[in-house]
Amino acid sequence: MARLLFPASKQLNDAMLAKTIETAMKPFTDAIQSSGNRSLTTGERQDLAKQLHAQLRRWQGDGSFVGAKSYVAALRAAADLGAPEVGEEVHKDLLRAGYHPRPGHFESLAQAYAKSGDIEGVYYVLSRLKRMAVSPGPKLYRTTISAFADLGKEEQALAVFNGMLKEGVEMDSTTCALALGACQSLDSARGVMQTVAGLNLVPDVRFYNMYLNVCLKLAVKTMKPAERSKDHYIACLADAEKVVADARLFADKMVEKNIVTYNLIMKAHGVIGDIPSVLLYYKLLKKDRDLAATTETFGTIIRCVAEKVRYTEQGGDKELRVAEAAHRQALVVTPSGARSRLHLKLAELYAALGLPDKLRTLLKSIQSEHVRIRGNRLHPAFLKYLAQAQTKRSRQQKQEQAQRSPPLASDQRREAARRNPPHEPSTPERSAGPARGAGPRANAGAA
Repeated sequence: MARLLFPASKQLNDAMLAKTIETAMKPFTDAIQSSGNRSLTTGERQDLAKQLHAQLRRWQGDGSFVGAKSYVAALRAAADLGAPEVGEEVHKDLLRAGYHPRPGHFESLAQAYAKSGDIEGVYYVLSRLKRMAVSPGPKLYRTTISAFADLGKEEQALAVFNGMLKEGVEMDSTTCALALGACQSLDSARGVMQTVAGLNLVPDVRFYNMYLNVCLKLAVKTMKPAERSKDHYIACLADAEKVVADARLFADKMVEKNIVTYNLIMKAHGVIGDIPSVLLYYKLLKKDRDLAATTETFGTIIRCVAEKVRYTEQGGDKELRVAEAAHRQALVVTPSGARSRLHLKLAELYAALGLPDKLRTLLKSIQSEHVRIRGNRLHPAFLKYLAQAQTKRSRQQKQEQAQRSPPLASDQRREAARRNPPHEPSTPERSAGPARGAGPRANAGAA
């Protein structure tokens, strides 16, 4: 069970308590930021929040000064853990201690409700602020929009965004980017961009990258049924190509691009298996001296080749050389502990091409890296890919053998039968006697 570790010292001041809370929470907040809520189960997050609240009560009992900084740190921790119930209890303790509520307190509460997926709770926090005649700050609006975007609630997110415009809340590029990221269709995204164009605001490259991200999500969603069969792949490809074409046209018009721009447009083309376009944007990236390819860049190339081969069941030495070159370059810029996904994607390609020998060579080269899991066992995906590669190779060998020795044609079979007649069993000779049909008169004449 996950536990928060607190020092045993007593009678700490408010600043020291706040620092202690942040230090105890750091391992868990880092895990949540890197892996999302998947790093901790709902029960673990709730249990950690209860441990924190119980520790606050103990500090109050042993003479430590639990002040505003401590309560704010506890509220932020409850927000990171997605524990609104504990956040509300901490907020009640803050009010009982004589502190006045501030917009930042409600921002943490809204974030806690949002991370737990409670949309009604987010609206409840906004309504409480309005009853108190306190105008919600831009950060609270951003938290709300981001929460709805994470839950796939486009209508609610855009409603909050439009409400900000009506109330005259100060708008910035970050808030506009969050609203754009909540869009689930190109029409909605274009609508947000038209709205932003009417403001006295100059969006930065992050805002325009968000439009590319919307196109990428739509392309992935469109291609999702393609995993069922090759027929589904062909049917979905035409719709996905339209989305990617829109993203490409938009990216080509962008004056300023960063590494995220190139990675997004390469990923979009990778979804539809457009290897030449992926390599084209990689070449454009290399020409920009201010930018350098990352692990994500090379991983996109490998993934594109692997998925193209997996869907179409077509691939040769050219595609293999492209993926292996990207894999070698990725190892140069990627720490050894973060190479597992690269190896797995290359292993998937080897399995799709039926190359068990190359897959075994890859496994030998990564034995010293962090691709092994509990008990020093090999990652199960490698074993699955190895079995697939062996099956594929066996099927290929049978087909090659059948092509080398085709069945004989009908004339060849007849010629072989003439030269090698079938063996027939011999019949005994008949004894001499009267000819067939000869009567007594024939016998008498002969005498």
